[in-house]
Parts: sequence; C-alpha cells; structure tokens
Amino acid sequence: MARRLPAVRFERGLRLILKAPPHIQSVPVIHEHLVIGRLEDGPPFFLEYLQGGVTRWVCPSFLDSALRKKILAQLREEMRRQETPPSYMTVMDLSGDSEAEAYKVREDFHARV
Repeated sequence: MARRLPAVRFERGLRLILKAPPHIQSVPVIHEHLVIGRLEDGPPFFLEYLQGGVTRWVCPSFLDSALRKKILAQLREEMRRQETPPSYMTVMDLSGDSEAEAYKVREDFHARV
C-alpha cells in the first residue's frame, strides 16, 4: 500500500529573470524560481528551482525523494498551466542588473522562511 503524501500549499514566490552567464550561450536569460511553501502537516520549506532543473531545498524536517518530486511537479504544473504567474508569485526582471543585485534579492527572499 502506497503512503499518502501530505498536501502542499505555496505561500510566496519570486521568479527572477537573470542574464545568463557568459559560458551559457544557448539562452540569453535564465528563469529562477524561489518559493516558500508549507506541507499540510505544518513545516514550511524553501525551494530554489533553476530552469535547467537544479534545485536547492531548505526545510526543518526531512523531505524524502517522493515528496520533493511531488512539490516540484506541482510547481511546474502551476507555472505551465497559466499564462500569467500564480497569484503568490512575483516576477522581477534582473537581466540588466549585476549578479550582486540578484544575490541580494535571493538572500532577502530566503530570509523570510
């Protein structure tokens, strides 16, 4: 019998549009998603998802592989399903700004977890 995974709710998100580093010539910009969410049983989590599939997770409790896949699939589906970002997601175009500015924005957002 498969175990039931807890429901996921995204509370706050930030989509950064960044200038691609010089070594990546195939795309001019990269989309990075920073999301704060919560599992139905309470613990909040922070997810940093780069368009190439790289993820970074921060959560006070262990998120096993099945749960991480569920959260990421739900985020991808919500982003793909809508013409505009979900209501919890703010979009910031930093493609003309320095990497230092993008770093500051990431750190400020991460501090909210």
